[in-house]
Amino acid sequence: MEIKRYFFASNTKDGFVNFSDNIIDDRFSGFTYVLKGGAGTGKSTFIKKVGEYFYNKGLNIEYFHCSFDKNSLDGVRLKDYNIAIVDGTNPHVMEVSMVGVNGKILNVGDFISENIIKNKTEIEKNLSKKKNYYKIANQYINGAGVLYDLNNKTLVSEVNDKEVIIKTEQLIASLKLKGLDFGVKKGRERKLFSKSIGVEDNSFERENDYKEIVYIEGNKAQNQLTLKVLLKKLLNLGVDVTVFCDVLDSSLIESLYIESIDVLIKEKVYVEPIDEKRKLIEQNEKQIAFFIKKAKYYLEKAKKAHLAVEKFYIKNMNFDRLNNLQTETIKEIEEKIKKT
Repeated sequence: MEIKRYFFASNTKDGFVNFSDNIIDDRFSGFTYVLKGGAGTGKSTFIKKVGEYFYNKGLNIEYFHCSFDKNSLDGVRLKDYNIAIVDGTNPHVMEVSMVGVNGKILNVGDFISENIIKNKTEIEKNLSKKKNYYKIANQYINGAGVLYDLNNKTLVSEVNDKEVIIKTEQLIASLKLKGLDFGVKKGRERKLFSKSIGVEDNSFERENDYKEIVYIEGNKAQNQLTLKVLLKKLLNLGVDVTVFCDVLDSSLIESLYIESIDVLIKEKVYVEPIDEKRKLIEQNEKQIAFFIKKAKYYLEKAKKAHLAVEKFYIKNMNFDRLNNLQTETIKEIEEKIKKT
């Protein structure tokens, strides 16, 4: 049994990108519990306790962390049974397409006392602060993304197409994948994030403890083309691939994960000798680092405003009813597992 940790959403140069539809593998029957409720209503703790319970029962678990704060959880999936519990509130709103058939809404907001209305003014004030801090942080992320895109385009002219083809063929041969059959069935492409721009350095690469990490070395543009060609070839060979998207530009690939052999394939940017082009790239990279630092500063301020809102809800939340719902949900999941 194992635990893997990912993000299904992240702030990027193009705004908030949400891949919550990729939590469940829709090729197979599955079930999603969607949690609804405000800050401080215990959703993250609910998700954590359910995950811990089934992990201790010997199941493989996928945790999905909050891109804003990696210490908070936005989802958990029992991988062996394709059952998930997901926070479906703003900014990653999620609904159930067929209630009772493939999902269920759990509204923990029902357990909030009516006395919360007394804190309306303070809640509104802190939510407004949080929104403004987020907006400023996203402007810095967008600025970093513009320079990041410029750096990548600067290197496009140096891409060697022939070398990309040779490298991808060598990589596929080195992976020693079994049961490949070109064109018979298409592999599944699952988009997620392995890291995010948040209050902390949000990455779980070490915690995920991959069996092997394979590096592709070259300049950024060369690496991107290699990863894209490799992805296409693997999918055509029927291999399921998780695409970890770049946190600054989600149209780019940060790394590829082949779950069947527990191998992560990622880029290792090769540093060329200094010339005018490299000097420009280095200058832009320093500015990108500055913008990201500023974004994190405002995300930290947004977090403080968020925690201020949470305090009011925590004081007005009936956690006994929440714990009962958690127990009922675990029993319900166990019944679904028995029927599988």
